[in-house]
Amino acid sequence: MKKRRFIYICREKQIRSMENRKRLWIFNPDCEMAIANGSKYYMPPANVVTMAEDLAVLPVFLGESEDWVLVRNLPDPVFMASVYEPLHLKAGFIQEAEAGILGEVKGEPWGWSPKMCHWLAERGMSAAVPALRYASSFATAASVRR
Repeated sequence: MKKRRFIYICREKQIRSMENRKRLWIFNPDCEMAIANGSKYYMPPANVVTMAEDLAVLPVFLGESEDWVLVRNLPDPVFMASVYEPLHLKAGFIQEAEAGILGEVKGEPWGWSPKMCHWLAERGMSAAVPALRYASSFATAASVRR
């Protein structure tokens, strides 16, 4: 009984410490295609890249005060001022070149793929991918369907 309680307390501390860390939200709509491709060097089609750039600000609705959203180009300040305060948004925006100044952050991509895990690892960001995320992926669904 004592050992089980100790494990529970350690797990609770671990969860609390992860919650206090900064997160970097990344919108990657090419996730399913990257999983199907299977390569960590996958390159999406140009239209998907354009869509990812245009919609990169979407994770701002998930972010909290210590969080950042990765964007290629910073959003228009006039537009963001009209949206940020009324919706009580708290996350900030950062470009990829500046992401190194964040220090220790936890990568939070829209979807997990070998490409995204490689991208996060190259930049020294934590990327603990639960097996459940791969089990519920497009690649697994495609293999079961065959």
